[in-house]
Amino acid sequence: MKKVFLSALATVSRIRFDQGETADARAHDVEAPGAAWFVLARALLAVAATAAAAIVLWMVTDQLIAALLATAAFIAVRCALAADYEREGAVAIMQKLRPGNTLSETELYYRNAIFNLLLLLRPLAIFCLCLRYSCLWLVPCAALATAVMTELTEEDGDSRTALPRHWLMAAAIVLVTTGLGSRLSPERDGMFILGILATVFAWLLPAMITKFWPPREFANLDQARAVYLYLGEIAILCVGLLGLAL
Repeated sequence: MKKVFLSALATVSRIRFDQGETADARAHDVEAPGAAWFVLARALLAVAATAAAAIVLWMVTDQLIAALLATAAFIAVRCALAADYEREGAVAIMQKLRPGNTLSETELYYRNAIFNLLLLLRPLAIFCLCLRYSCLWLVPCAALATAVMTELTEEDGDSRTALPRHWLMAAAIVLVTTGLGSRLSPERDGMFILGILATVFAWLLPAMITKFWPPREFANLDQARAVYLYLGEIAILCVGLLGLAL
């Protein structure tokens, strides 16, 4: 089980552990990690990045400066830990929105504007969460976005069973995290209900995404993962911001 988790962690991050085994031994002894392991691995990476943001929020007294520094801390830790393909989501989306190299000056202007907006959306949403001292929502966001990604990119039967284990893992992480957040911050007592609603929304999200961008339209698996992770995170971040604002 430990080796399977480390394999999943190596797939979704830059973290590598030398276990003193040859490549042949690993190929025969370690089974391929299921979708649930990817959800757990990315959720743990989000915990590390969220902890960095929470420490900054606790140390800095000025709310605006604290939110800015916490956002920078979260992004820095995630970029240091996450796999390289995660940063290609916005680029791949732009390539899919307007394929081809021949663009008019007006199309190029709007393309650059949309690209810049896509680059700013996720950091801006993270900043708004940190500004409201609700950065704990970033952990459920990572778990649900990964569940969406694995639902759309997994080729084995784990994502097609009657009770998909990656959704069960994501739901467990969401319920534990939001339940803890509701207990630690009584003014955020609605976070638990918001987590349940976000889980249902994320479960419906793959069907919406595949109507526009099915996996077969991407050049490779990493590109599909990057786009689906980006879309999943943006959607769940928006749900969180909307729910916390109400």
